[in-house]
Amino acid sequence: MENRTTYIIFSILTIILTLLFILSPSSPETHYTTKESAISSLLRNKVSVLKVISVSDSREVFVFYDSPNEAIFIATICSVENKTKFIVENKTCSWKIGGEPSSMMIHGKYDVEDKTLTFYAWKNSDKLEGLIEKYKIISKNRSQISIHEEDVYLLLLLDTANA
Repeated sequence: MENRTTYIIFSILTIILTLLFILSPSSPETHYTTKESAISSLLRNKVSVLKVISVSDSREVFVFYDSPNEAIFIATICSVENKTKFIVENKTCSWKIGGEPSSMMIHGKYDVEDKTLTFYAWKNSDKLEGLIEKYKIISKNRSQISIHEEDVYLLLLLDTANA
């Protein structure tokens, strides 16, 4: 009787695991044949590219804006095999910059190769003067602030001191 119970439990577990394996979504494609296809894999549901920074011959950092979620995210696109294949590397989580409740500003660091990209982003032009007064780094780099659709402000500083 005990062997039969063990057999039934083992059979049920085997069936469940097999179904999970078969029905689980396949992993997303990681190699793309063109840089444009790698970029378009990240451009879904009104996501747009705010800025592109080349950090080497084979890597570019892209800053994206997800309009419906009012959020920023960053990813690196790397070319491999003599620029015949492209890989999306180090895609970050999204940082919300709009909506309610909304923080005044997001900022952080994004490392790629031996460089560090420091970013500041916020939404709403009313915040600009307050941020300039409050943060010396924003005041010092005011001319580098880029303004995008939907009143999105972005300041990117590439630190190459580690190079």
